[in-house]
Amino acid sequence: MTDAHITLDKMSHRLLELLREEQWEEVAASSPPYLAAVQQMMSAYQQALIPEEKQALAEQLQAIQVQQAEIVGRLRARVHLLEQNMVRLQQGRAGCRDYAAQTPRRFD
Repeated sequence: MTDAHITLDKMSHRLLELLREEQWEEVAASSPPYLAAVQQMMSAYQQALIPEEKQALAEQLQAIQVQQAEIVGRLRARVHLLEQNMVRLQQGRAGCRDYAAQTPRRFD
């Protein structure tokens, strides 16, 4: 196992931990370095010339891919929740506007 894989594996575990704990600001801060590390490993795989090295990188990427599935699932769930909240907010605003339009104005 390479140092890059160990680091990527730790980053992946940490990101999952943050997602499970719903620490969204930390998730946002941790995501760019994690994605860069994934991209770096994918580039190393594509550039590997030795079949054994390429196979080892492929196995490492597959291991990360399992965690990636949970990461994506948790992020999708969060986006869905945020979308629902936005719809409720927009409905609330529309309700307030409609109510205000029907309420007689008082001038003192």
